Amino acid sequence: MSSTQPDPNEILELERRGNAFMQAGDIGSIMAFFTDDSLVMSNGAETIRGKENIRQVFSAVAESDEWGLSWEATEAVVSASNDMAYVYGTAKIKTPADEVAKDGKYVIVYVKQDGKWRVAVDMQNTNS
Repeated sequence: MSSTQPDPNEILELERRGNAFMQAGDIGSIMAFFTDDSLVMSNGAETIRGKENIRQVFSAVAESDEWGLSWEATEAVVSASNDMAYVYGTAKIKTPADEVAKDGKYVIVYVKQDGKWRVAVDMQNTNS
């Protein structure tokens, strides 16, 4: 058990940084958040397992000229043992004209590995 008090703001800051990295197309920095065996579960798609497979998908999203992805955390909850957390929030897929094409929601489960928070599961879906 960790002696550090659980701090949901730490997770919320990771979410802000992750979104900023996506906007900058910095997939390498985003991937540093993931465990080697992470899962990404998206609306209407097969589950993506593993950091390298996730990297390929996120790279394609970042390089797309057809649409962009952004998200904002609503709330984070950290376990009393400070080794697991979850965060949920809203997401938007926008066109090149910055119009919202789809909106949705997400939840991410974080685990602490070697003293750092890492994404274990990322699940999202659209509202429509």
